[in-house]
Amino acid sequence: MQSIARHPRRALLSAVAIVPALAVLAVSTPARAEGDATLAPKEDGTALGLSVAGTIAGPLLFGAGMVAAGQKSDGLAIGMYWTGTAALLLGPSAGHWYAGHYLTPGLGLRVGGAAVAVVGVAAGFGACFDQECDRGPYVAAMVLGTGAYVADVVWDLATTGDAVDAWNREHGLDVGLAPIVIGSAGGRRPGWR
Repeated sequence: MQSIARHPRRALLSAVAIVPALAVLAVSTPARAEGDATLAPKEDGTALGLSVAGTIAGPLLFGAGMVAAGQKSDGLAIGMYWTGTAALLLGPSAGHWYAGHYLTPGLGLRVGGAAVAVVGVAAGFGACFDQECDRGPYVAAMVLGTGAYVADVVWDLATTGDAVDAWNREHGLDVGLAPIVIGSAGGRRPGWR
């Protein structure tokens, strides 16, 4: 077995390929025919838990990458950074994936916000690294992009319950109260089912 440190590209490609596959497997359910009696309703708490876990995974993986870089494990560090980046962008949508909604507005806006923030930081470093310059536009891009990213994380977390409710309705698994007339020995009376 060859060392990960000697083959950083292989480690990076492995991490980039394995993490999304594991995420999809974690939130997938087996296909079932319509009307299958074994189809169970999805749970709001599960969806929110997946989104929160996915949101927390990104910074943790980045931190692990920093520790690996400090120990001169360059291949492992690069893999952790890229995996952390994927988790930062995709993790908050895990609850929506669980509910069968794969492309959410939050995911698209989060990717766009992160791109604006990264471009602002990179352009600022490139233009102002070894000389004095006006950093205002670069800082504005970074702040706006970061703000959009955070708002979209909150949006995905806040709407996981709605996504689950929609999935349950689409599959005839929503639960509700309906007024009915109950016949009993004492006559008919209103009730709830």
